[in-house]
Amino acid sequence: MTREGPRTRINLIDSKIQNPREGGDSTAGFNPENEGSFSKLSAKAKEMASKAYKGFGKIKIPGVGGKLGIAYNQFWLDKHQEKAVGLKNKMDGFDLKVGTLDQSRKEIQAVVEDLKRQRIPGAESLELKLKVLDYKRIELLNKRDQTQSEFESVDNKKKLYTNKRDQIANGFIERYDQKIKPMEEELERLKTSRDEAELLMTVAEVKHQDILTRLGDVEKRKKRVEEALWGTGMSEKEIGNFEAIRMMQDMITEGREKIRREKEELNRKKADIDNKIAKADARANPYRDKREQFVRVKENRPLQVEVNPRQRNPEFRGTEEVRTNPRAEAGEGPSVLGESERGTEGTRGGSLFEEPQGEPDSVEGNEEIRLTVYAHLANWNNHVEARYGSGDMISIRDFLRVTRLSEGSLVNLEGFGKILEKYYKLKKIQMDKFREVMTNLGN
Repeated sequence: MTREGPRTRINLIDSKIQNPREGGDSTAGFNPENEGSFSKLSAKAKEMASKAYKGFGKIKIPGVGGKLGIAYNQFWLDKHQEKAVGLKNKMDGFDLKVGTLDQSRKEIQAVVEDLKRQRIPGAESLELKLKVLDYKRIELLNKRDQTQSEFESVDNKKKLYTNKRDQIANGFIERYDQKIKPMEEELERLKTSRDEAELLMTVAEVKHQDILTRLGDVEKRKKRVEEALWGTGMSEKEIGNFEAIRMMQDMITEGREKIRREKEELNRKKADIDNKIAKADARANPYRDKREQFVRVKENRPLQVEVNPRQRNPEFRGTEEVRTNPRAEAGEGPSVLGESERGTEGTRGGSLFEEPQGEPDSVEGNEEIRLTVYAHLANWNNHVEARYGSGDMISIRDFLRVTRLSEGSLVNLEGFGKILEKYYKLKKIQMDKFREVMTNLGN
């Protein structure tokens, strides 16, 4: 029977969590949003991953639990990253189809305009085809919006798992930084000592060079004395025993020996410091390596999938006007040839029920010019925007809908002012605020 050490068990758990398809069965303890992907795992993988995740919260000391946490978050990060890419490809497919529809619509629209310009029948039938294309385009855009919403949710989950993984890795990095810090401080002190030793060696080298120069001079003097004594007939033994020669020789020998000892001592100290540096560096290296493992975990950034931001389309809030279509009296309406004739006195051609339309005119006996309702509203909005800003401007479409006037209806300023006052009253807006604007409009 073999016994597994703690490191073997840790490595075994790490390898199974990093490849969850090899190991669990219970889904308890996992995020609800991952149930879909989790359900696709094998029974053993579910059991292994579930137990690992539940056990992670109970472990207080960073180690196995931290590694399991990183593996768990990396696993779901990869899953959501893969899903985000698939959704992006799906959106690209919708964009391609919408682009094709837009191109087809542009070509059909050109044909419709050409038929209308040449007054050839069939333009309306093609316009119905355009409506069909519009419905298909709306359907594709709705599907694309749903896909993009799903993509944005998946992309944010991917980022959340990335942040959780990085948070756990940061805990390990800080832990190893604390362990490495005293070692690095010791290394800095040793490096400083080595620098001091090298400085002393340089200083000693300069001093030794000076000593050697002086010893060289002594040696030259010794040779001259030996030659002089040799000339007096002294033997070599007698010259060697001569006191002055013996003193100079002792000085040369002792000087060179002193240089040798100092060099040896300085080299020994430097070698000792280098040895301490090597040992301290060797002690720090395992922690540096482990720290770098978690730094590299954070370097594995998720894939950035860029999509165009969606814009809110303007909402149509009006209604389609249902109009009556009265017939004019014989001789008053348009002829069969389409020529408009002037009706009886008091009308402006066309139906008696239609409001006066056309260019601004003036009332007989009154020089006040009548303008179209649209012109009055545009003029009013210009003054209001200049005085209060665009927020207080009137919606022309809403005004026409409520008053049931058409844009071309001709009214004078006084009549427009009365209608406007009633419109503001209906909208529960105080007219007093705009008295100054009405005065300026009259001027």
